[in-house]
Amino acid sequence: MQQPCGAGRRLQMKDALVTLQQNVGALLICVLLWTGTSVAMETQQGTDLPSARKQEITPPSSGTPLYDPKHSAPLLVPHPKQPPTACYDIMDSSESECMKTQMGVQYMVTVNKSMLYFNIHPSSTRVTGVCGQTTSILALNFTGGHLEFTFRKEDNTSYVTSVKAGLEGSVCKGCEHLLFKGVKTNMKLFEAHAGFCYKCDTQTTLPLAANLSVKIIHAQIQALGITDNKFGLEEECWPDYYRRVMPVVLGGVAIGVCLVAFLTYLLIRERRPHGYQRI
Repeated sequence: MQQPCGAGRRLQMKDALVTLQQNVGALLICVLLWTGTSVAMETQQGTDLPSARKQEITPPSSGTPLYDPKHSAPLLVPHPKQPPTACYDIMDSSESECMKTQMGVQYMVTVNKSMLYFNIHPSSTRVTGVCGQTTSILALNFTGGHLEFTFRKEDNTSYVTSVKAGLEGSVCKGCEHLLFKGVKTNMKLFEAHAGFCYKCDTQTTLPLAANLSVKIIHAQIQALGITDNKFGLEEECWPDYYRRVMPVVLGGVAIGVCLVAFLTYLLIRERRPHGYQRI
């Protein structure tokens, strides 16, 4: 049977409309699936965000503290390590360094005839002081103690004239606090000319009281004539000089003794009679 005019065209349009509806439905399903996936990923990221932020702001561990974190007295130990060497500088009113100090400091105390130790740590030490025309002061303050150097300037030189120290420590956590104080005056220590720095790697032990001494190692100190915030030329301490020169002197003496012995042997050999003597 022959179809009426325009019926085929209507069928084609109907099929195209059905196809379009199917494509739109498939596209809508894809959009819904993509949206759901994005929401799930954002939800998961939002859940992990607090832990990530917490990890960023948590400081790394710096090791065992030198003393109790609750600011109790410093712990005194029987077998210490070498004290850390650090810089302790003083600035003047023009923000220029008027005193430069580099050293390691260790307290040595006597408790019940036993020697105990405490090292000053630079990360927990506050540096204060003042630079004057004739007198300068360097003070190191930390939890449980302090150390103060008084410098005197005269005749184009500077030196330490007095040292004061105090320490409130304990032999164990929860034990009673023990107080140690000492002072030493009228000294001429760490002397250097203007523009030069005192340099000494050999340890210097300062007895400040019957039960308190302070040991200083790797000292480099300048309190007069600092230029560009840098240490000047080094003035070597006598212990370092002796330690450096003494092996050379001893080696020269040993070579000299050997040479004298060898020459003496040759002289005796030359004077010895040769052959038989006539009777």
